[in-house]
Amino acid sequence: MKIISTIILLAMSLFAMSQNGIVKGRVLDATTNEALPFVNVVIVGTTIGATTDLDGNFQIFGLQPGFVRLAASFIGYNNGISPEVEVSNAKVATIQFTLESVDDPFDFRGKFYSNEGT
Repeated sequence: MKIISTIILLAMSLFAMSQNGIVKGRVLDATTNEALPFVNVVIVGTTIGATTDLDGNFQIFGLQPGFVRLAASFIGYNNGISPEVEVSNAKVATIQFTLESVDDPFDFRGKFYSNEGT
């Protein structure tokens, strides 16, 4: 009896997991069209996300069906925000980001603070 209960419970959990959607994609440099590794990609308004691999690819699993917007951030590049993407359990949603590098990542003008007078 325990074996039958375990099998039923396992089948129900697999069915529940199959109801979740997947978003996958790639992040590229806008100028060189090269893949960007280690970019942070998150679902806007959540802490759910992933980091790109060495080829700039990412996958985010376990999403509830609906519409989501993704944000990509990487040091030395302007942040990217995607249009809304439909997540469904019927097909994998795919998106591609192209991030533009900032003009001068070491331009600190106006960003230094002094503790004089304290």
